[in-house]
Parts: sequence; C-alpha cells; structure tokens
Amino acid sequence: IETLDASEKIIHRIADGPANRVILQPADRLSAILRLGHFSDVSGFTFTGGDTLIFSAIQIMGNFSEVKNNVFLANTGTVTVGGEGLSPTITGNTFSQNTCDKGLIGGTIALFGNTAPTVSNNLIHNNTCTAITMQTTGNATHSITNNTLVNNEQGIDFGPTLEPENKVVRNNIVIGHDVGL
Repeated sequence: IETLDASEKIIHRIADGPANRVILQPADRLSAILRLGHFSDVSGFTFTGGDTLIFSAIQIMGNFSEVKNNVFLANTGTVTVGGEGLSPTITGNTFSQNTCDKGLIGGTIALFGNTAPTVSNNLIHNNTCTAITMQTTGNATHSITNNTLVNNEQGIDFGPTLEPENKVVRNNIVIGHDVGL
C-alpha cells in the first residue's frame, strides 16, 4: 500500500453501485491517500481513515484536476481535499465527519495560491472544521455554487487577499454553523 500518484491520469471506478463499495485508505500518516497532478480526474470512491498533518484525503498538486462524485468520511488533517493546483473542479462529493485544523488554512475543502476553482453541488455536513476555505491570490474568479453546507464549524471562509469582484458565490445552503461566510 502506498500513496497513489495520479499525475495526468483519470481514475474512475467502473462498477455498479454506490461509492462506498470501493474504499481507499492511507498507507501511513505522512501523506495524503491520493495526489492529483495535471489534468487528473478521480470519481466514484470513498476516502476514509486519512490521518495526516496536512492533506488527509486528496492533495491537488497539478492544474485542471477534477474531484467528483466521491465520499470523504472520517478523515483527520489540516485539509481533507485541497492544494495549490490551478483551476480545480470539486463537484458532486459528500464530506462528513472529517476533522480539520481550525487555523487559517484548515478546511474540508481548502485551496491556496493563484487559482480559479469551481466548487459546486457538494454536500458538506457534520465536520469539525470550515466547510470551504479559499486562501488565494491573483485575479482569478472563484465559483462556489449549489453546495449544501450543514453543521460545520464555519461555512465559507475567504482569505484576506481575494477581491470581492472575483467571487461567484450563489445558491448555496449554509445552516447550522458558528459563522456562515
């Protein structure tokens, strides 16, 4: 067992049934369960048991990666899914019972650097951390739409460097948090 490195690869589960039938767990506490490189795509898996200092489930290291239709359950680390990749798409996932760092960069989904992410149609509930954190720079537009965020420490946290005109935040359900936005 080792950390999967998916640079320039597409990883789809080709099987009938729900994502909980294919479970990915970490090899050790030193790295994420999966590292996504340039033009990588992962869908249809359950990520559970990740327990690292930084990225517990997926570390996005490359540009234009997609994380879609996965389940993230009971992972522990600063970030469940995130990184510094350019323009990632994170859509259609379920995040539940994850534990994250409550510092500036912690979050169930946390993205950093000069990036233009699309975060949409995710269910993020009952995590002891911020649901979505954007600590980014540059003039890229962020699209955070149609997510359901329920009973997390905080709903959506934008870093101090993101200009208001670069945010597209609409049609999200945000309830049961200490802080919404």
